[in-house]
Amino acid sequence: MPQKETQTAHQEQILKVLAFIRENHQRPLTLTDLAEVAVQSPYHFERVFQAQTGLTAIQHLKIVRLVKAAIALRTTKRKIIDIGFDAGYANPESFSRAFRRHFNESPSHYRKRHAVSTQKKGKTMPNFTIGLVKIPVTDFEAATHYYREVIGLEEEFAVDAYGWAQYKTSNLPLCLYVVGKGGGDGKPGEEIGFHLAVDNIDEFYSAVTKRGGQFASEIVASADGGKFVVLRDPDGNTFKVVQAVR
Repeated sequence: MPQKETQTAHQEQILKVLAFIRENHQRPLTLTDLAEVAVQSPYHFERVFQAQTGLTAIQHLKIVRLVKAAIALRTTKRKIIDIGFDAGYANPESFSRAFRRHFNESPSHYRKRHAVSTQKKGKTMPNFTIGLVKIPVTDFEAATHYYREVIGLEEEFAVDAYGWAQYKTSNLPLCLYVVGKGGGDGKPGEEIGFHLAVDNIDEFYSAVTKRGGQFASEIVASADGGKFVVLRDPDGNTFKVVQAVR
């Protein structure tokens, strides 16, 4: 098989594995499990995966789990011990150590720092947080270089196979995505989208509809077990409202 065709085949295999990890990250996955998805031997799969992503498959799995845990800390009231268990950690200490290494703070401090409680006219407002900022790009290599080397952001991960990179900021994840690879279909240079995270999307949908709000979609179940709906403002702008996995 020519080199270009081999490279394309490898990208397709890794893309399939990345999607599998996103959809099954709560399962007790092993390297062998992931290699089977790629229909490769564990040894060969590990070499290809690291060449394509810069990480081992298990490292990427751990990052996905930690990012999902961070979302749960921001958007739900679940106990930290339960969130850590879902992320694959047997006890709070090991989860806290891993979370601190990745986010430079403990899970409890992270949750407190992202907590939002606003009072307006004597009524408690819903606990809204911005869950994600997405920036569509065309040249993945140039864009990741710019945000990492020029802007100076700390890159959590960058996966060329599905054109997605995530960066640490002080308050929420910033993500770059190549249009048409699964991350979204925005217009590079013209828009920046964001996700509004809510605790109960069904209650949110009902309340906003009663107040005259309009949605561009019905509530949809996402592959990772959460839900989302697309909200449209009076100018026709849309953004995604998400309920993270509980």
